[in-house]
Amino acid sequence: MKYTYTITVEKKPVEGKTAEGPMLFEAGSHDDVSDLLDRARQQGAFDEATRCALVVGAKLLGSAVLSNRDSVSMAKLMPHFKALMKELKRSLSGEL
Repeated sequence: MKYTYTITVEKKPVEGKTAEGPMLFEAGSHDDVSDLLDRARQQGAFDEATRCALVVGAKLLGSAVLSNRDSVSMAKLMPHFKALMKELKRSLSGEL
């Protein structure tokens, strides 16, 4: 992988409850996620939180699907994931 990212997911505390520690993991990508987010910003696609969730989520899902493509469930998901990514790339490139 060309780029490696450390992903942190932290639950916001609920009143009266102690917050749990964050979940941390590393993920790789052949794309520069910052560049993808910048391109999405330039297109004015979605609000910032949605952009980040969509771009980062798609990259994480794609990595999981591709690295486990021999799994029956991932093989079933693959054509739908490809269609989703094709549409996202088209819409973020301004071809709407």
